[in-house]
Amino acid sequence: MRLRTQVWVFLLIFALTPLITVVVINVPVVFDNIELFYQKAHQQNLQAIFFDLDKHLVNRQELLRLLSNLPEPGLILSNTSSQETIDVSRVQYTKWINQIFPDQRDISQIIFLDNKGQESFWLERDKTTHEWHPTTNPPDRPAEDFMRAADNLEPGRVLRSYIRLDPKLGTKNIERSMVLHLITKVFVPTKGQITTVGSVVMTLDIGGIAQSYPGTIWVNSTGSYITTERPYAKEGQAFKDYPGLQNVFVSGTELWKGNDGKQILWRALFPTENAGSLWVGYPTGSLWVGYPLEPEPIIKFRDALAFRVMIVVLLLVALVLAMAQWITTHLERWGDELTAGIANILKGSETVAFNWRGPREVKALAQDLTNLARSHATYARELEETNRYKTEFLANMSHELRTPLNSILLLSKLLAEPDSSLTPEQIKQARVIHRAGCDLQDLIENLLDHARIEARETALYLEWLEIKPLVEQLVDLLRPQLLQKNLHNTITISP
Repeated sequence: MRLRTQVWVFLLIFALTPLITVVVINVPVVFDNIELFYQKAHQQNLQAIFFDLDKHLVNRQELLRLLSNLPEPGLILSNTSSQETIDVSRVQYTKWINQIFPDQRDISQIIFLDNKGQESFWLERDKTTHEWHPTTNPPDRPAEDFMRAADNLEPGRVLRSYIRLDPKLGTKNIERSMVLHLITKVFVPTKGQITTVGSVVMTLDIGGIAQSYPGTIWVNSTGSYITTERPYAKEGQAFKDYPGLQNVFVSGTELWKGNDGKQILWRALFPTENAGSLWVGYPTGSLWVGYPLEPEPIIKFRDALAFRVMIVVLLLVALVLAMAQWITTHLERWGDELTAGIANILKGSETVAFNWRGPREVKALAQDLTNLARSHATYARELEETNRYKTEFLANMSHELRTPLNSILLLSKLLAEPDSSLTPEQIKQARVIHRAGCDLQDLIENLLDHARIEARETALYLEWLEIKPLVEQLVDLLRPQLLQKNLHNTITISP
């Protein structure tokens, strides 16, 4: 891999790694928070939808307080009047109730209890005429736990029961299949003190509440729908229609998501009675209300946000690529100039000047390299001149040495002739002098050859050389020095 490619890849990884890390870590969190805010907004919308329901219950609590302040005559006159007087008073009281509660058709029953919890008088609204009248049928009493919890109520306090679901009634008519009880104590002043004479219970028929809020889905803890179209159509039907809904009820996550992208926000609106022990935290079960969400707005917003993030990331990637390309181009240009300049410096063909633009450090490096190239060129020229002077000196010196050397060689050759007047020993020494002169002549020739080699003007020739004659000549050349120092030498040459 080229250096430029390596630098480019390094810069790309170094620049993109933080960007990709930030996107991978933060973008999912942003999407989750956006979806969470969207769900919170719908939860607030759901609370706003049921705000009037809370107001309605508050209104019914005020009506119950009115009845506690104006209770049925039997609670007050039971100890002071005859039964006939009480019955006449109850007839008038019933007429008064019909005048006070003519249109509150969700109130289905009013029960007055004595201090022992026994029914003293109760009124029931006729389903056809919607008028209040006493009845001989036993009233729909609240649960005993609820009754005992109301024993210690303070004056003016109203206690609300869990919702009672009656599937048997609901299969025939949604009315009175889902009721809610309100209870408060009845206090009367007696000799400057407030005395409890009993309780009053108001039964609210909320079976039609599901139809009062269009667009919502009402399901009880067993998975049955609460609607007029199919009241308690089939137990667990909602769990089949919305797979995973039962897990939503158990975990309390409140948000159900379907495989087709459909979303429904569920809320436990009222606790219910006798719904088993399925739900943690609600020992008596719950009545759940579903509010379908429209996922299109959040999906569009999420897609738009993802598109914009992708555009920003692509722009940043393009910017990083451009910066990496610019940096690698400059580095490659500097590298090429440096390589070519060093090659020219080593060749010594010309003086090299590095003219780089960039930071102060880069300019300083270019100036140092230029000075180094100039110094190298100066040293090269000086070395060439020194070599030239040496070659000239050797040539002149060898020429000066040849004249006396030739005379010595000629004289020694004449003295070594057999017909000379010298003794054999002297003739032998003359021959040694002649051979030494020849060796000196060869040495001078070698110096000239060395000068020619440096000038690259010498041709080399290969030839065979006998080792034995060369060794014998060296021994004869060194014998006078060995004899002078009383040294002896022995030479053995393998055949």
